[in-house]
Order: sequence, then structure tokens, then C-alpha cells
Amino acid sequence: MPYGVKRGMSVPGEFTVADLTMLMLASATGIVMALITDFQQSGSDSALFTISAWVLGLTGIVGIPAMPLW
Repeated sequence: MPYGVKRGMSVPGEFTVADLTMLMLASATGIVMALITDFQQSGSDSALFTISAWVLGLTGIVGIPAMPLW
């Protein structure tokens, strides 16, 4: 049975601490799984590598010197 079926729909003021905790736990789990999957990719296929390259390219266009990313 999905979470919250017995309770029905909640309006924004009716969320409890348990609801927000479960939402944060689900979000954190999704982020961790996405990072694990991304770290499994090889060098230039990684989304982190691609986004870092884009940020360095855009900052170079704007005139901000490239910062080391370590």
C-alpha cells in the first residue's frame, strides 16, 4: 500500500514532521543513487565532468578566471 493512502490528501498546512522527514529521506536517497550511478560512468561520460566543463567554459566567456575544482 502506498504511503498516505489511508490519510487522504493533505493541504500544505497539514503536513507533519513525519511527512517532511520521509520526503527528505526519499530525496536524499534519490540524490545518493544518482551520484553512485554517475560515479560508475567513465571519465568524460560522467555528468559531473560535463557540467564542470560547461561551468568552466561559461566562466571563461564571462571573464572569470578558471578556479581549480579540487
